[in-house]
Amino acid sequence: MINLENLRLEDIAPDSIKTPDVLAFFRALDPELHEITQAIFEALIMTRIDELPENIVDLLAWQLHVDFYEPLGLDLDSKRALVKNSLIWHRYKGTKYALESMIRILFFDNFRVEEWFKYGGEPYFFRVVSHDVLNNLEQYINLIRAIYELKNERSWLESLRFIRETESTIYIGQVGRRTRRYEVDGTGPESKVVTGTVHIGTVGRYTRRFKIISTMPENPAVLTAIYMSIIGRQSTRFVVESAEMTTQVEDINVEAGFAGRHISRYTIASVDVEV
Repeated sequence: MINLENLRLEDIAPDSIKTPDVLAFFRALDPELHEITQAIFEALIMTRIDELPENIVDLLAWQLHVDFYEPLGLDLDSKRALVKNSLIWHRYKGTKYALESMIRILFFDNFRVEEWFKYGGEPYFFRVVSHDVLNNLEQYINLIRAIYELKNERSWLESLRFIRETESTIYIGQVGRRTRRYEVDGTGPESKVVTGTVHIGTVGRYTRRFKIISTMPENPAVLTAIYMSIIGRQSTRFVVESAEMTTQVEDINVEAGFAGRHISRYTIASVDVEV
């Protein structure tokens, strides 16, 4: 096999022309041809982009009109990724695919783009929901700029939502001798809770009615435990209206206990049980 980088013209020339003058001409021309052969490698641009220096990547970004390219504000890996994807993004510019690809490269991975008809928003609006975080105000501004660079003209960014996953424990208690009504309304946290525990209890001699409304965390993801109890000598009714939400989570533990001399009715998960 002949290696072009080391090839000499006299190696491929026929013997009939290998005169001293022709050989001298070949040997004078060989260095120029070798230089051209080595320069051919430099013409392989896109296939070698992960090897190219930063100044060449900046020139490529200018040539390809890469959207949201900041020569002084991006690291080299991000610049290379933007250049590699620029041709595809120009083809799909204004689509959800192009927008998601850009956000994934420049900002974070754990996110989703929700269009208005998915969450009941105003027509032609969308929002970006992420479980990751940004480090400073400049990154938030850059994210908004990048979104407006690649979104379509008829769509409008409604909001950026950053969801924090936390552990939560709620304790609710009441003690009274003649409490006629005890009601818990909207005590659950609005943020997404990975592990949540709710403790609810009441002690009263003449508690007539105990009612719980929407005490569960919103959209619990993994595990939620709920403990409910009532102790009363003449308590007549115990109601948990939000218990039907237990069917919407993957794993949940609900424990309820009652101790009373005259309890006549309690309701859990919208199912009345006569005592």
